[in-house]
Parts: sequence; C-alpha cells; structure tokens
Amino acid sequence: MMHVQGTLPAPGASDVATREVKLDFVNPDATTASTTLTLPVAQGSFTFDAVAGAVVTCALVDIDGSGNRSPESISGPFTVTDTIPPPAPGAVAFVVTGQD
Repeated sequence: MMHVQGTLPAPGASDVATREVKLDFVNPDATTASTTLTLPVAQGSFTFDAVAGAVVTCALVDIDGSGNRSPESISGPFTVTDTIPPPAPGAVAFVVTGQD
C-alpha cells in the first residue's frame, strides 16, 4: 500500500468555509473505489492510501459559508507509482565453525 499526500491550491475566494475532495480509483485489477473528504479551509494538504499502479482522479470543490458550491476542479488522472526502495539490509554475520 502506498501513502500519498495531496497539496491543495489556495481557495479562490475569501468566504470559502470548507473544501470537498473526491478521489476516484481504478486499481490494477480493474476494481474501482471512490472516497470523499470534507476538509476545513485552513487545511492545506491531505493524505490517502492507494495500491501501487492505481489510477487516481481528484475533484476539488470549494464551499462557502452559505453552502454555495464552486464548479469542480479536476486533477489527474495520475498513476500511483512505487518509487520507494527498501531499506538497506543488516550486516552479514560471520562465525568460525571449525579448523583443519
């Protein structure tokens, strides 16, 4: 499972109260999933988990204090790629096991 962070652009208006982020996933096995996050306007980023190889599309909507919704801003699609190498292995241990 990959951990992904999204960074939000600044709101386009001063009266934005909340932000809605909808994430749509198409996984490598062709299954699909969707999730919606409601974020406070001061939150500049969000995180989510996805399988490597998933194709993700994101829609951002700003909502003002009166409940008016902006048009969607679409980002993606992008493919979640595993670029994180494993950690270095531990040291090889040696033991003398005999003598001739």
